[in-house]
Amino acid sequence: MATYLFENIQDIKKHIGGGANISIHFEDIDPQILTAAEKHLVPWLGDEFWNELSNAYPNNEEVLQKLYPFLQRSLAHLAMYEYLPLGRVMFTGNGLMRIELDNQKTAYKYQENEYARAMLYTGYDALEKALKFLTKHRGDYDTYNKSEEADRCSEGLLNWASQFQLAYGKGINRYTFETLLPQLRDVEMMVLLPLLGKVLFEKLRLTEQPEGTTKQLLKLIRKAIANATMREALSRNLVQLRGTNVVVPEKLEPQSSEKEASPTNAPLSIALRHEEEWAKRHLHSVRQFLLDHTDDFPDWEDAHQEAPAPDSVEVEPARIIKSNPDKPNSVISL
Repeated sequence: MATYLFENIQDIKKHIGGGANISIHFEDIDPQILTAAEKHLVPWLGDEFWNELSNAYPNNEEVLQKLYPFLQRSLAHLAMYEYLPLGRVMFTGNGLMRIELDNQKTAYKYQENEYARAMLYTGYDALEKALKFLTKHRGDYDTYNKSEEADRCSEGLLNWASQFQLAYGKGINRYTFETLLPQLRDVEMMVLLPLLGKVLFEKLRLTEQPEGTTKQLLKLIRKAIANATMREALSRNLVQLRGTNVVVPEKLEPQSSEKEASPTNAPLSIALRHEEEWAKRHLHSVRQFLLDHTDDFPDWEDAHQEAPAPDSVEVEPARIIKSNPDKPNSVISL
């Protein structure tokens, strides 16, 4: 009997390879498939469309056969991520026990953490591909097409982790992108909308295949959005910079080789100033580009006269909690 989007453990292993050993029983991981779907997929698919997909599986209808592999890959990885905390222990009458055999030993904590992170990130990256497919073919899926969830995938000027990567660098994955998304939408509404004006903003948002100067303008806009979003996220400690990667702070178990830590004031101050400076530069480039191409964007004529120049916008200084044993919770400004 099919369970959600899989019929057996081989269906799951087909998508994650060595990430699932054949000794795993399908009934063991079954509850975590639903948990993964409800926590990670349903918020983007909607309850009605998810129920339609899972109840219909397996289905030979062509449009569903094209969609299922995208969702199965994401769901398989995320189900293993949800299963990991339960799969490494056994509950008995004497309490929780660690599973260990004569010829097999449990993995080290850093190996478990690396595995969990890999399943989470690849699962979310696969989810983005599934959502891109759905967005491109949303007319083929009537239930999804009418849902609020479908509109969320095209509600702004920067809608995908892949677009953020082009604007900022490859250190952004889909999971991190979703962490940044509320701040990103705020930047679009509070910064870009006043600069572009409602008419031009909506035209750019609804442009599916931008070309020429429209494509160039969106490239500049997305760079400004990326830096402004990072500035806001760093100030709230929602993300951290690790080399060229942007990561979400994680709180791991005491036995782990990694621990949760906030960046110190000096590196954070430098990072905040860097993101703020480049956001202003890109916003200035957007404004200058529009001034140089007014014939291509006539809808901007009424908006730009009232919009403040990016360099004149007052930015509230970042407040950072400074560790001081004599003055706990003292605050400094950048």
